Amino acid sequence: MVVQMVGYRFKTDQMIRLAKGVTGGDVTNIEDAWGYLMMPFDDHPERYVLHLVSADPVAPHFEEVNVIFVIFANYKSRPMKFATCRALPRFAQAAEYLRTHGITEVDELKLMRLYV
Repeated sequence: MVVQMVGYRFKTDQMIRLAKGVTGGDVTNIEDAWGYLMMPFDDHPERYVLHLVSADPVAPHFEEVNVIFVIFANYKSRPMKFATCRALPRFAQAAEYLRTHGITEVDELKLMRLYV
């Protein structure tokens, strides 16, 4: 069964800020950020999920590590429109969560869809 996940793609600096905002830890690199965030997110899977995404090394803005901050998932194989996703109350809650934990530019972030 295929699961469609929709969320925001985070770059390294955003992951570091999120880790600092969520845990208050002294985070300086992506590995530390991932380590700091695993426990809070694993302990509360009903909230949001972090999912590693394989990076495309030929992409113009290549980063070795890409993370999707998953806000919504379902079993539909047809793509859900991003406008529909943004209208869900869960997206407003996620935006507020991110703002209060260091990601102030949440309104400028682009959504990403991933099938797993």
